[in-house]
Amino acid sequence: MKFPFANTLLRYSTTIALVIFFTAIQWLLHPLLKGNGQLLFYILAIILAALVGRFMCGVVATIVSVLVGTYFFIEPRNSLKFDDLSIFSFILTFTIVGIIVSWLVEQLHLSRAHAEAKAAEAEREAMESRIAEEYYRESEMRFRNVADAAPVMIWVADITKKCVWFNQPWLRFTGRTMEQELANTREDAIHPDDIENCTDIYFSAFDARKPYSMEYRLRQRDGNYRWILDNGVPRLAPNGEFLGFIGSCIDIDDRLQVEHEREKLLEEARQAHAQAEVANRLKDEFIGTVSHELRTPLNAILGWTQMMHGGLIGSEQIGKAIQVIERNARSQAQLIEDLLDITRITSGKLRLNVRPTNLAQVVEAAVDTIRPAAEAKEITIIKILDTSAGLVSGDADRLQQVVWNLLSNAIKFSPKNGRIETRLEKIGSFIEIIVRDSGKGIESEFLPFVFDRFRQQDGATTRKYGGLGLGLAIVRNIVELHGGTVRADSEGENKGAIFTVRLPLRAITEIKKSPSGDVDERIIPAVGFNNVPDLSVDLQGLKILVVDDEPDARDLLCSLLTVYGADVTQCGSAAEALNMIPTLRPQILVSDIGMPQMDGYALIKKVRELSAEAGGQVPAIALTAYTRVEDRIRALSLGFQMFVPKPVEPSELVAAIKSLSGLNESIMQTNGDGERSSSKQ
Repeated sequence: MKFPFANTLLRYSTTIALVIFFTAIQWLLHPLLKGNGQLLFYILAIILAALVGRFMCGVVATIVSVLVGTYFFIEPRNSLKFDDLSIFSFILTFTIVGIIVSWLVEQLHLSRAHAEAKAAEAEREAMESRIAEEYYRESEMRFRNVADAAPVMIWVADITKKCVWFNQPWLRFTGRTMEQELANTREDAIHPDDIENCTDIYFSAFDARKPYSMEYRLRQRDGNYRWILDNGVPRLAPNGEFLGFIGSCIDIDDRLQVEHEREKLLEEARQAHAQAEVANRLKDEFIGTVSHELRTPLNAILGWTQMMHGGLIGSEQIGKAIQVIERNARSQAQLIEDLLDITRITSGKLRLNVRPTNLAQVVEAAVDTIRPAAEAKEITIIKILDTSAGLVSGDADRLQQVVWNLLSNAIKFSPKNGRIETRLEKIGSFIEIIVRDSGKGIESEFLPFVFDRFRQQDGATTRKYGGLGLGLAIVRNIVELHGGTVRADSEGENKGAIFTVRLPLRAITEIKKSPSGDVDERIIPAVGFNNVPDLSVDLQGLKILVVDDEPDARDLLCSLLTVYGADVTQCGSAAEALNMIPTLRPQILVSDIGMPQMDGYALIKKVRELSAEAGGQVPAIALTAYTRVEDRIRALSLGFQMFVPKPVEPSELVAAIKSLSGLNESIMQTNGDGERSSSKQ
């Protein structure tokens, strides 16, 4: 507990004691002091009083010293009177000096106190700085430990926008050390397509000192890129000073893939739902169309029948009535047949009677069948047929149905006095049937759906053209069952349509066995060929490899060559043949040219690169529908010994093989002599 009055009393008591003490000293030394020296020791009292009691004590010591010194030591003694003006000046000067000394001592006190306060403040600030620095180090260590244990990638950037620290998950993700990361920019690991966008977002947020969030692809240690979510916020000191940015990155690649798959599934579900709705709508439209198309001819049949039965028409109209009934009955029968055909196709029960077929004859028959309908609308049908195009393997009746449907479709959509062109020509190893009309054409939006079942360009009740919309669907399915393709083209509305059917050409003519099984009767010439093969040719035991991607063509070739006694092996691709030749060591190679992935040209080139022991010198025949001069030159220059065009006559192919078998014996003999020469050496 402090007592301010006691402290003040003590200070002033000490001041009086000091004056008394120095008065005693002055008294003892007075005989030695002369002149102005009578008050000399009082200066010490004033100084000590000011040091002990501060300024006011010094002033009190000055006043008391003047009074005591004047009384005891200045003449006249024992009195406060003085007659000399100089004495007065001395006393006044002494008083002023005492006050000044007290003030100076006070200033010394203040300076010391101020210095002590400054020193204490500096020490306090140093202590606070040490505490803050220690706290910062501990905080930084805790932050790094927490960041390294965090399941996210964390980075820190300074005010220069450069990263100065990465946590361990980041380093594990990129597969680089801290030194490598700091030596490179973060953009080095970002996908090139994302760098520009990332840089713009980062720099803009940095300059504005605002948080940001962005997604980009970051390269991980295996070189693959993964999508990450990067969130950055400004980093501030306790006093609000901007220190840079700190950010966290989360690997969201798996999440995005899941979202992508989900979106994909949702899109597929939406499409499936839309398709189901379209299918339901088409089904409803189709049921309505079937009902209308079946009832329309039935109405005419019943109407005329009832009129005839009731005797409502005269004898002169009976012929017309019978014609109407017959025409509508045939129309209804055709509708039912189309329905049955589409049912057989969808259930996989449509069967083909495959045999060598001359498409020129098929087209002729279809045109003759449809001609009355064309003449009724005064439509001209123009035929351009290549009768030497060759044969296809197919069902003549079904192929005629294809052509008839295309012609019927063309007549239905062609105006009166229109024009239909039917063309048949050989294109490479295929035969094309082209039906071109001058009708209303096909809208580009409907063109991809023209061969779909139950789809009609105009399905409204006000449509101009009748039918079930099954004809072209039947055409496509029948053509595809024959290994062919069909496509539709149109330049637009009222510019006509073009339908192109493409069917593969048969490799060779037909082979048949006689009931007796005699060799002389097992091969007959195909339609359009007059050269009967020479059955005296013997290929007994000759090892032949046949390469063709068409199964029917391979089977036909194998059957033909087996009749002559050859040992035939077949391959469906050039790659399969390359693997088989070194082990099979065939004596003759018969290869098609037009094959997928690797054609016959590439095959023979690779075969000729093999050693003689691996079959690299096997005699080879190119069997192809590419019959141009440049095709023949290319085949022979690459290593084929013979070039036989499709469709091939059996006698021609057998003669070519027989001719090359002699070459094979010569090659084998040459190789044998070479081996013997080598063994002798």
